[in-house]
Amino acid sequence: MKKWLQKKLNQRLSDDQNKHRLTRKERYMRQYLNSEKCYNYWEIMTSNNLIQVNLNRESQGFVKQIQEIFKSPEQIFDVELQQKLMELYTLQEDQTPVLAIFAVGFHHKRGSEIEYCYPELSQLTNDIENIINIVTTCALPDAVHNANEDYLYFNFDAQIKEQKKQLFGVTCFKQIKVTEELKKQNPELTRGHIQKAICLLSFVPLFGYIKSRLEPTIQAYFQLQDFKDMSILNYAFDSILQTFDLKNVEISALYTDTNLIGLFWIFKDKIFKILKAVQYQMKIIIYSQSSSVCSRFIISLLSLIPGLLNFNLQSKKSLIQASFLSNFGLPFKIFTETYRLFMHFSVTDINMLQSSNLKGYLIGTTSKFIKGLNQLNPEIIIDIDTGELNILKEQHKKLLNLKLIEKQLYSAINTDCLKTLDQNQQDQLKKLIPIQNYKITFQGSEDWIRKIIHDHYIKMLSEISYFVINLQTFDERINKLTAIRTRKSMIIKQEISPQDSSDDDDNESQDPQKLEIKKHKEDLVEELKIKEYRNLLYDLMRVIRKHNRKGIIYWITKTENGLNWLKSFDYSIITNSECFDKNSTVSFYKVFDNADIYIGNMQYGGLIQLFQKRVYLGQIQDFLKHGQGRYEKLIDKKFQYKGQFKNNKFHGDGILIVVNEFQYNGHFENNQFNGYGNLQKENQIYEGWFKNGFYFGTGKLILPNKDVYVGQFSDGLFQGEGQYVWANGDIYKGIYKAGKRHGMGIYQTKQYTYEGEWVDDLKDGFGVITLQENNCKYQGQFQKDEIVINQEIIIKFPDDSIYKGQIKNYQPHGKGYLQFIDGKIQDGNFKEGNFIDQEEVKDKNEQIKSNQENTNQEQKDQTDSQNQSEQNLNQTINQNEQQQQQQQIDDSSNKLI
Repeated sequence: MKKWLQKKLNQRLSDDQNKHRLTRKERYMRQYLNSEKCYNYWEIMTSNNLIQVNLNRESQGFVKQIQEIFKSPEQIFDVELQQKLMELYTLQEDQTPVLAIFAVGFHHKRGSEIEYCYPELSQLTNDIENIINIVTTCALPDAVHNANEDYLYFNFDAQIKEQKKQLFGVTCFKQIKVTEELKKQNPELTRGHIQKAICLLSFVPLFGYIKSRLEPTIQAYFQLQDFKDMSILNYAFDSILQTFDLKNVEISALYTDTNLIGLFWIFKDKIFKILKAVQYQMKIIIYSQSSSVCSRFIISLLSLIPGLLNFNLQSKKSLIQASFLSNFGLPFKIFTETYRLFMHFSVTDINMLQSSNLKGYLIGTTSKFIKGLNQLNPEIIIDIDTGELNILKEQHKKLLNLKLIEKQLYSAINTDCLKTLDQNQQDQLKKLIPIQNYKITFQGSEDWIRKIIHDHYIKMLSEISYFVINLQTFDERINKLTAIRTRKSMIIKQEISPQDSSDDDDNESQDPQKLEIKKHKEDLVEELKIKEYRNLLYDLMRVIRKHNRKGIIYWITKTENGLNWLKSFDYSIITNSECFDKNSTVSFYKVFDNADIYIGNMQYGGLIQLFQKRVYLGQIQDFLKHGQGRYEKLIDKKFQYKGQFKNNKFHGDGILIVVNEFQYNGHFENNQFNGYGNLQKENQIYEGWFKNGFYFGTGKLILPNKDVYVGQFSDGLFQGEGQYVWANGDIYKGIYKAGKRHGMGIYQTKQYTYEGEWVDDLKDGFGVITLQENNCKYQGQFQKDEIVINQEIIIKFPDDSIYKGQIKNYQPHGKGYLQFIDGKIQDGNFKEGNFIDQEEVKDKNEQIKSNQENTNQEQKDQTDSQNQSEQNLNQTINQNEQQQQQQQIDDSSNKLI
């Protein structure tokens, strides 16, 4: 097959290069397809029966449970099935977070020994001997002499209540100077220092979190130096047990005490090689003189592989994360019976690696003897103190080589995290000491580093799954595509018609023309088959080209972890591949990182938003609600929408019902009422136009008290021309502004009708009011809803008589002018609507005139008297001035003489 395929490919390669100008990548891939490497990979894949392994594969983990509940997208609205789904996210039992707390000391004759345990181990387990051996070994490790004070994380398996469970230990140890007081407590003390440790065993891998909870207790215990009083340990254990809300533990608690920036500062991009070595289950030894550095390095490293540090943690957030990662076959099943994790490994544990079933290990140690022990046959040795990564086998170096995508990831981490470090921070990172308050922003923080690497894993697994799944149906796809294209080509060339294809073989064998057509068809099929084979093979190789192909093939064919992954990942993850056909109609189940669940294909399906308590069934685009669909609240159905969507938002015509709140039937834009619609809310009904969720434009509003408004709106308020009809029959028709009558308008009640100007919902300005009881019209100025009295007001009576003058209580009162329709005039004073008699007016006027004349005469006499006084004063002044002038003339004459 190889020779035949090479020959055909070589024939067509030159023709294609002449027809199309290929890019550099295309030329490289075309050449690669003709090379031995391509066929070697193909033979490796087929020889390991990957096609047979995956051909009839079923969904695993969480997706499999969803498939058992929902057989089709339409079933997502079934309330009983929705309740079953909720049960999957319910913690089945209360998990005890901690097992026991120990005080461990070192005796110069007996070695490490447990001095105190709370509660008693006999009450908890029958595997007492195993637990005592592990605790005494790890509580005071080999590195106890390397530092005055340090801590260590470790893990092991034990039988708890007849069940095998994994336990996690946190131990803090210290060298204490022997004082006279200590010698009195223990006369056997003969050395200058003693070693003491506090160790706590837990069922959950919250190493850093538990250490932070223990630190105050440990400091107080060592400072008091009363090692016979263990009440402080009892109190610390009970406090953790009672206040540890395991169900609501955040995922971030797992990452307490990790230091990713330190990892990349010490090992640079070699961290990605170490991660690959862990994924490929190689024999790895991690060494440091400091037990805390070694422990922190291991948990930091494991935190970079999605879900690997979770172990058996059972909390609400961990269940959500696990349901999402199960799509991708994560977390990897790395640590099994054949590949063990020893976070702390000592010389006494060497026999544990002699098992014939054990194929690999990841161990952390503070012993140089373990580091250099060839008996363990290590493949990778990591020295944290020197930053060295030793890959001992040459064939593994090619498997761990980095590709461009990993180098780009490191470049981004280096730019955002490492280049900004000062000298003090660099010194801290060399010892993997976390930097306090290093980054305020998300980008460049440890959470950001962890996220981009987790995303890298998910993207890589999506591409590999696309490669593997398409490998299963490779020959089937080729035959199907060539058959379709052959048929189309023959019809287009008119060398064979659709009807001719149904002729029997006997006629074809006798007709020379049909024999020639048949031969041409066979040649065309062969030619198209070569093209399809090359194109599909190109696509398959292209999806994993950006990754280390040798490493990937090794992982999924040679390692237990890779083979388990092939059986556990779900079909839905190929939808994340760059090469996935977005128009595919294949149905699948998919779980998102926020616990949303999708059932359907790329065009139509059901979406369950579990924690938003919403379900959707309808058309989608890129897993967004897009097109016609139905959307409602989970279980109680208090929220219902049926209509059109665009990019996950209500957009188009639809009906939205929120029980006991409102119902809307109309047009939407960007999740808001926009366009024409009908809204029923709080016993009021609106029908008309909306804009950005508010009444806007022309509409009709019926209020709860049966008042009705028809007119224009703006931002939900009456604005512009409108008519308001009260339930009692009152009517206003005119101009509104900001929800109030403002401008010209007519207001009609059973008592009166007002036509005129309004300001802030009050009659204000010029207006005419018509009283219904007498049908009289009053024209004048209004202010604050009342007619202004101190002005001339015009009254038009029903008999067309007109009055102009002063009024009181809507009747002529005071001086006024009344003109009747026959021309008669009453000009004078009015009182309470009646015209006063002219003689009375004349007497009053004469009296007023007499009083006024007297007043005027008095004023005139006063004026004449003042004028005469002023005239006499002026004459006296003039005579004095003349005498002074004559005196001056006489004086000047005497001088001349």
